[in-house]
Amino acid sequence: MSKDSKHEASGEEKVIFDVGGKMYTVSRSLVEEHSDTMLARIVSKTWQEDPDSVVFIDRDGDTFRFVLGKIIVYLENASRTEYVNNK
Repeated sequence: MSKDSKHEASGEEKVIFDVGGKMYTVSRSLVEEHSDTMLARIVSKTWQEDPDSVVFIDRDGDTFRFVLGKIIVYLENASRTEYVNNK
């Protein structure tokens, strides 16, 4: 991915989801840190040949906002728990 990519705003790679016409941006590192999740599988090279492409999900974009919020909180909490448990 080039440094000029729109997916690297603020120096961190991003994943962009288009859900029902609504665009959502998530840190790629957060998603990939939990490779056993469906979200990580969707953005993996197995499912996405081009890591710069927008991931399209044919569902209600307004509802997905809440689902994505819960997933992000879960992943962030799982990261903190793993860090504390590995100390």
